[in-house]
Amino acid sequence: MSMYPDFVCYLYGATSDNVYQVEYLREMIERLGLQERVFIRASVLQDKLFQTLVDADVLVVPRRLSVVTRAGFSQKFGDYLLSGVPVVSTEVGEIVNFLQSGREILFTPEGDAKAFAEAIYYLFSHPEKARQIGMNGRKFAIEHFDYRALGKRLENLLDAGCAEY
Repeated sequence: MSMYPDFVCYLYGATSDNVYQVEYLREMIERLGLQERVFIRASVLQDKLFQTLVDADVLVVPRRLSVVTRAGFSQKFGDYLLSGVPVVSTEVGEIVNFLQSGREILFTPEGDAKAFAEAIYYLFSHPEKARQIGMNGRKFAIEHFDYRALGKRLENLLDAGCAEY
């Protein structure tokens, strides 16, 4: 932490539904002596979400392989990528079929905390590369997740299908 004395991490999503997880995290933060750097916050209201995202230096999506992650990917990816802030995530689920690590996002192996930390460190240490990854992620989100782009692809698909009849 001495390399980044101003480093602060906010973990969002504390709710009454996950009290035990939050308590576990609080105990771990205290045990590691990180109370001055890692803070747990409630979920962000929708109208404040985008500003919270763009105010960050790096956004992280650590995920474990599960039925949910295998079946698709979270809307969180679209929101995070659209912010233009670089994203670090674990290499889990369908998202790896859409994004290229080192171009629109940084992927790390599932369960490899050291690799995850190194990816975050890399972005802090290479601000120009971080900016480029963030901008590439934003461009990707606009081109592939925006409702207008999706609507156009659906229209083309339907037109092609109707042409066969």
